[in-house]
Order: sequence, then C-alpha cells, then structure tokens
Amino acid sequence: MGKSHAKSKATATATTYARKQVMDKGFKVINPAAKFELIARWIARGLQLIFALIVIGFYGHRVDQDRKAGKAQALAWCFAVVVAGLSSIAPVVYSIPFVIKSARLWSFDLLLFVLWIITFGIFAGIFLKRESGTEYEGTSVRAMKVAVWFDLINCIFWLITGVYGCLRTFCAGWFEQRLDRVFKKGEQKIGEGIDYGFDGARNGARGAFSKKKQPMPTEPPVAYMV
Repeated sequence: MGKSHAKSKATATATTYARKQVMDKGFKVINPAAKFELIARWIARGLQLIFALIVIGFYGHRVDQDRKAGKAQALAWCFAVVVAGLSSIAPVVYSIPFVIKSARLWSFDLLLFVLWIITFGIFAGIFLKRESGTEYEGTSVRAMKVAVWFDLINCIFWLITGVYGCLRTFCAGWFEQRLDRVFKKGEQKIGEGIDYGFDGARNGARGAFSKKKQPMPTEPPVAYMV
C-alpha cells in the first residue's frame, strides 16, 4: 500500500512538473475535464447545426416557392428561416476552440431557445390540428408536421446549452473541481489496473523461469535380488 501511494505521489509530481514546463513555453495545458467538455461541446453544437439546417430546408422551400411565384412572403416562414439561420451560424462560431468561451454566451443560447419556442408555437398552432394528407396554402401539412417536431428538438437543444452555459459561468470553480475529481479517480483506477496487470505478468514470468531452472526429478535406483 505504501509503495503504491509513493508511486502515485511521484507520478503526480512528475505530471505537475511537466505541465509547468509546457506552460513556461507558452502552450496551454488541457486537463482531462476540459478535453471532455470540449468534445461534448463539439457534439452538441454539431447537432444544433444539423437540426437548424434541416429546418431551413423545410421552411426555405416554401419561401423559395413564394419568391418564384411572385407572391408576398409569408411572415411566419420568413421568421422561421431567420431563426434557423442564426441557429446554424452560432454553433460554427461556438465550436472554434480557444477563441471564444461559448458558455459565457448563455444568454444568446436562451434567446434562441425563446425564438424556437415562438416558432414551434406558431407552426404547431397552424398544422398539428390539420389532417396530414391535406395542404395549407400550397404547403404539405404532413411535411410541416415533421418540421414542427424539429422545431421542438431545436428548442430542447438550445435550452440545454443555455442552462449549461449559465451554470458553467456562475459555478465555474465548483464545476471544474467536480470534473477534475471524477477524472482523477478514473485515472487512478486505470493506473492501479495497469500496475496490477504488469505485476501479475512479471510474477508469472518469474515463476515459469524458476520452474525451468529446476532439475527434473529422477527416480531412485531400484535394487534387485539376484
């Protein structure tokens, strides 16, 4: 137990020294918690981008049809396209590492959440009460019902990132300590498992080698009566 504690302490000291050397050279050290947060942020922002582009496809088609036909643009569809456009630009900007701390822009995330709620309310009120096989002002009700549920998905995603950013901004110290503690426990368990595996393999090799060196037992000579 004492040996493993000393080994862990030596490893921690070496890691701290290595970090200091890297930081002295002007580089930024990414701890496991920050790395996990960065990957999770990329995934969340990527999904927000994908769902926003899907909504642009649904509502943009109607806007393009009205433009080609020379009709006046429907305000509801134009509003939805603008909201989806903002929601497709923001994730790209947010996903750039070390340029902007997107968690601190949580208020913009919550603003987009409110805009998506409005979009969902408008189109849910228009289409969810209608039959799927019919049309509304030249637009397929079935397709617009699908778009309505994508509006709701966007609402949920922007609410999650907005709440997370708010907590991350105002509870940053507590949040980082908790994540660091979780990752340190995981690293310690992995290290103990690796040490145990190496020790077992080493002991097994020693046992096999010692058995190889032992002479083979010989049977004592048998005396026969003549």
